[in-house]
Amino acid sequence: MIAMPKKTDAQALAWMRDVCLALPDTSEGNHYGEIVFKVGKAMFASCGAKNGAREIVFRIASDATEALLASDSRFTRYPFEKSALRIKASDVDDWNALRAHVEESYRREASPPAPAKKPAAKKPAAKKRAR
Repeated sequence: MIAMPKKTDAQALAWMRDVCLALPDTSEGNHYGEIVFKVGKAMFASCGAKNGAREIVFRIASDATEALLASDSRFTRYPFEKSALRIKASDVDDWNALRAHVEESYRREASPPAPAKKPAAKKPAAKKRAR
């Protein structure tokens, strides 16, 4: 991996806007004082600095989440959504890898949930004809 230049907080936010808002059906909003990115009505990423350092938050597959947590101490669980990860923008050294995570988070939220299987309907019992 080749280390990429660090970004300032303002550059990280501009980068997130470029990446997230280029995806179909996305918008930027505010959620509890944090800048969030949505696909439709579902949030898929955030890039806030409400509590100090700018942090980027996203959700990826659970096995990839566990692998990142085990192998890279820069990633931590987001405390308000245990399936989400966060990283300080100042800790990012591979913006291409982060783009892949953000785009996966987008795809997870953009995909409609699989419809629940309904149990097979029972056919009504055949009625006997009156004679």
